[in-house]
Amino acid sequence: MDTKLINLPRGGVLIRTSEGPIQFGSPPETLKDTIQMSTDVPKIFVLPKDFFHLEKGISVAEIEFPIYYNYFLKQQNTKVLCPENRMKDLRIALHEAVFGPDIINLKPEFHENTPSYFIPDIASEVAHFRAGMKLNDLVELIPFQNGSVSLGDVKIDMDAEDGDFKVYEKKKLIAEIPGTIQFNVQLDVGEVSSNRFTPPRMGMTCLGSSHGFDPKQNTSGFILWLNNRGIMIDPPVASSEWLQQSNVNPKYIDSIILTHCHADHDAGTFQKILAEAKVNIYTTDTVMTSFLKKYSALTRIPKEQLLEMFNFFPIAIDQPVYIHQGIFDFFYTFHAIPTIGFKVKFRGKTLVYSSDHLNEPDIIEKLYNDGVFTEARKDFLRNFPWEADIIYHEAGIPPLHTPISYLNTLPEEIQKRTIVYHIAEKDFPDDTQLTLAQFGIEHTNIIEVPSQTYDKACDLLNFLEKVEYFNSFTLIRIRGLLSELKYEKFSKGEVIIQKGTRGEKFYIMISGHVLVEDIDTDNNKSYGEYDTFGEASLILEEPRHASVVAQTDVEVMTIHKNAFLSILRGTRLEKRLIHLSKSRSADTWDILNESSYFKHTTSFQKTAFEAILTSYKSLDNEVLIQENHTFDMMYLIGEGVVHRIKDKKQYDTLGRGDLVGDIVRLQKNLPSIKSCITKGVATLYKINREDMLDYIETYPNIYMNLLYRS
Repeated sequence: MDTKLINLPRGGVLIRTSEGPIQFGSPPETLKDTIQMSTDVPKIFVLPKDFFHLEKGISVAEIEFPIYYNYFLKQQNTKVLCPENRMKDLRIALHEAVFGPDIINLKPEFHENTPSYFIPDIASEVAHFRAGMKLNDLVELIPFQNGSVSLGDVKIDMDAEDGDFKVYEKKKLIAEIPGTIQFNVQLDVGEVSSNRFTPPRMGMTCLGSSHGFDPKQNTSGFILWLNNRGIMIDPPVASSEWLQQSNVNPKYIDSIILTHCHADHDAGTFQKILAEAKVNIYTTDTVMTSFLKKYSALTRIPKEQLLEMFNFFPIAIDQPVYIHQGIFDFFYTFHAIPTIGFKVKFRGKTLVYSSDHLNEPDIIEKLYNDGVFTEARKDFLRNFPWEADIIYHEAGIPPLHTPISYLNTLPEEIQKRTIVYHIAEKDFPDDTQLTLAQFGIEHTNIIEVPSQTYDKACDLLNFLEKVEYFNSFTLIRIRGLLSELKYEKFSKGEVIIQKGTRGEKFYIMISGHVLVEDIDTDNNKSYGEYDTFGEASLILEEPRHASVVAQTDVEVMTIHKNAFLSILRGTRLEKRLIHLSKSRSADTWDILNESSYFKHTTSFQKTAFEAILTSYKSLDNEVLIQENHTFDMMYLIGEGVVHRIKDKKQYDTLGRGDLVGDIVRLQKNLPSIKSCITKGVATLYKINREDMLDYIETYPNIYMNLLYRS
């Protein structure tokens, strides 16, 4: 048994059978794994009951690209086996990815005075690519009925409880496969410098230059740097890991431009949403509606709650959009589903990004003659902004992408300003003035722009904006803060704070990492860029409770005690920090490190949660939350047991590290559907409604965790 199993590098399991290879689970880009193998790319996929990998923030039911590969390149249909109760979700997600939204109305995205003939008929363009094709033409969706599916001599059973699979061939058990699908990061980061990366005033970093069928290179995606802040453009999957391995702090990137909802463009977007802080997403209402519909189906989280995890900035197509002092003009490209590109102006330089786009004049002219385009749309597409200083243009296989052969016919003067992506290196021509995008932080395209008088002040404000303690401060308090900041450096191994000494300073990390020592816990507490430490002894007027040592060379900003307390006075932050300094302990830190909700969060996120905990010793059989009643408190269990009761029957049992209370019902002030009752005396930590809602507003990854579990 299990002799035919292959664990794919990126996740999922492949088994060879008489019906051909069958893949269990389909994390993003596992197609690249199977393309490189001696076996054929599977035509049969089995999806788990949970489509979403919570810890990694990705779908493990990404069958979009295997379907494309089998249908368009191999001219064969794909079979997908799926739990019966997830069949509708799968159809919705696939339909949005392959065909886009059923109803497309772009009029609200244009200025009210824009003539109707200037508004592209994207529905007609999508219909051209679709060419009458239906989802059933590409894929056969097969539900598990009564927990079983048979394909020829192969029978697959799915356990109703844990989702595990058993595979039989000619009635003989040949494999047992876990129902929980893992995802493993596989990426190339290029050369990694030991030096801290400093974002340029303007520039472009390529996260990957190729496409979803290329097994050897990263899928395309970019970071546009404006004013030293990063805007991700269609980040590929595992972009956050890519940044960390490249010594680039993910907090440098606070925004995303989402151009469309194909899997190679939106998988990394959802991962970034679930990173430490709320991110800004810029796209059209049309693209966002499709994105929410797709990921609501995959996660089973309502669209309105997904929308609360990030800041959505709907863009207008014919009006300028300002991001980090760049002036953006967005436009709809010509692609299989609604897709946007843009031109941006920043300090005298212009950069254009085509996004996925079929930019071939002869095809555009033909489709105009066939009635697919209006004359205004034809003229717009024919007048691509080749005059830009820097041009990032895709290339690929028609009819979805621009042929590289056309780009290679452009005048040499344009070719020299054009950087090509979305193409495998082997397909890039040798005899050309075009440049192939080079991935890696070391190949960041730094674009020289003039400095401005207030750059240093803006840079400092940008820095403080990333420090969570200060990002809600008024301008008056920020001004007071700026006047008191001092710069200091420490060498690796140097003691920054000595336990037992008097506290004189508050510290804000600029670069490097520090370790908190001499605390009664086995779980390390470390801090990095934009994190803070040293507030407790200042607030409590007590000696330092722990030592802090530089793990690397460290740069910090410091504020003297008196100035720090003066700036805090009268703020909500002051109350939070006083509460944190009095209530946190090694025990709460250990509980959070053991908790399935918090063990993968950062040290600062755990510290922020400690700041809203209030210790509470329960009575025996105390009703914490009552069925059919609203509640305004959640609880973290330290020691003891809490039973959840529904309709007078025990539903389940919660223990150390678990949270008591449903976040959705707390959020919407709805009655609880279960009672929560202690079994014996329990050590608990209370979190009131206002504090809990503020916390999940700040940290969407934890909000997602709570939503998914509820």
